[in-house]
Order: sequence, then structure tokens, then C-alpha cells
Amino acid sequence: MCLDKLTLAREVMMGKCKGRRRNCRLPALVDLFVSTPLVTIATAAKTLNVTPQAIEAMLGDLGPACPRELTQRRRYRAWGIV
Repeated sequence: MCLDKLTLAREVMMGKCKGRRRNCRLPALVDLFVSTPLVTIATAAKTLNVTPQAIEAMLGDLGPACPRELTQRRRYRAWGIV
């Protein structure tokens, strides 16, 4: 059941990556969400070697396909697939 949920979430998020440039980091962010249970902007920025502002823009690009925000705070936000 859990593997099915992760697979479905990855497919939905990867659908947003279609038509992007080859050097786009969005697919790497999607893989990070699937492989890690809790992702913060700081950890994603450090892992993907981009700025925190770039991560926020990528989260905006995912739109409704974005994983659920777990902290419900403005600072120190964290996302995960639940």
C-alpha cells in the first residue's frame, strides 16, 4: 500500500516535469521527495546545489501535485508524502 502511494505520487509529480529543459532540477526534487520522508527547503537546496529561492519556485511549479506541508508554519517548513 505504501509503495503504491509513493509510486502514484511520483508519477503525478513527474507529469509536471514534462516539457522542461534537460538541465531542470525539478525531477531531482521529485526523486528527493520520494526517497526522503521529510524534506525542508534547506536540505533540498543543499542536496540539489541550488538556492532556497529556487526550491520555493520549484514547489510553486508543482502546484497541486506538491507533497503535503507537514509543519503548517511560515518558517522552517517541511514537506512529505503522507
